Amino acid sequence: MKKKKPITPESSSLRERAEKKLPSTAKSIERLSEAKVRKLAHELQVHQIELEMQNEELRAAQLQVEESRNRYSSLYDFAPIGYVTMDARGIIREANLTFAALAGMERGRLIKRPFFQFIHEADRPLFFHSLRKIFVSGTRHNAEVRLKAPGGMEFFVLLEGLLFDDGRNGGASCLATATDINNLKRLEHELETHRHSLEELVSKRTAQLAVANKKLQEETKERIRTQEDLFKARKMESLGLLAGGIAHDFSNILTGFSGKITLARWAIDKKETALQRLKEAEAVLGHARSLAERLLAFSRGSDVIKKKCSRIEDFLQGATKFFLSDSNVRCDFLISGDLWPVEVDEVQMSQVFTNLAVNAKEAMPGGGRLEVAAKNIVLRKKKIPALKAGKYVKISFKDNGPGIPVEVRNKIFDAFFTTKEKGAGLGLPSSYHIIKKHAGHIEVESAPGEGAVFTIYLPACVEG
Repeated sequence: MKKKKPITPESSSLRERAEKKLPSTAKSIERLSEAKVRKLAHELQVHQIELEMQNEELRAAQLQVEESRNRYSSLYDFAPIGYVTMDARGIIREANLTFAALAGMERGRLIKRPFFQFIHEADRPLFFHSLRKIFVSGTRHNAEVRLKAPGGMEFFVLLEGLLFDDGRNGGASCLATATDINNLKRLEHELETHRHSLEELVSKRTAQLAVANKKLQEETKERIRTQEDLFKARKMESLGLLAGGIAHDFSNILTGFSGKITLARWAIDKKETALQRLKEAEAVLGHARSLAERLLAFSRGSDVIKKKCSRIEDFLQGATKFFLSDSNVRCDFLISGDLWPVEVDEVQMSQVFTNLAVNAKEAMPGGGRLEVAAKNIVLRKKKIPALKAGKYVKISFKDNGPGIPVEVRNKIFDAFFTTKEKGAGLGLPSSYHIIKKHAGHIEVESAPGEGAVFTIYLPACVEG
């Protein structure tokens, strides 16, 4: 037997309304035949069964709706991100439990509260700008803001909002998601800090490598320069021995030859032609003797004969003026009044100044200006690699001649190298060697068309 359904308030109400209509229906049934009554009863039973089946389907559908609502409510409330619905003014209409937890407040207390109350004061303009953009353009928009929870704690959230209208709440609303990105921001900050630290480390290491590389380059240049100086010194020593031997024998021969000619000139009858020829022969021998003396001076360049602490002003000007007196080269002296004394062999140093004056004179055959300057200078360590740190006298010979070509500049201190037709190539090399033996340094700067500057550094013989 089929179990009767329990009478519910809804079914009782329906029964009462049905019974009110029953009297008129009962009178019409009384006039029906028995067959028709049985047929009608059968149809009523069928209809009753149909209604009960429909009622069961409706109850099943209602249960499914309730289950779906419960599932949606669970998904909405316990989602990993916060959900909040607000109007165009930013007043909260709905919120899930996750957002309530983020805000640190019960969900019931969130409703009808302005959303901006939970946002850091500095980030509120950004929030209102994003909210207006959502309601005006109807497009999705997002913003990163800081939320303030009870107790003063602040944390970053990513708000993403879009416009929707569910037919409730009197119009369109903004549905926004709030994702806690505080850990992400912390990681970004740590990453940025590490990036800056790495950049500083790379920059520091790059600077260290640059310094080390520069030091290595300087050491390499100094080593090459030392090797070149050693090679030049050995070359000069060998050439000096050769030149000394040749010059000594050559001088002895010329001395004897000159003496014999002189004796012949005294003994011969004073005929003008013979005398003139003998004088010319003496002049040729004089040139040969001069060359021999220069060879001897070159060969003695490795030996500093006599060094003493001297003031170089006088013999610097004297040697220069003497060799320029009969030329159209003007010489200007710029010599400091408090020049330190230097320990030099005055004869050999005069030879150096003479060679530089002659070199300037020959560089300006049509005339020009030579500026000779001397001043005190204190050199720091490795300022000039070839010199030690200390006090020096700096002497410069600056002409306004045609300058020295680049391809020639590195050869001018090599023995027997010359660009002059009548030059012997001994003046600058011997000067170079003399300066080196005085623990000094000589260098040249020049550019085509801009003259040349020869600079000498000599150690000062002063204390400190």
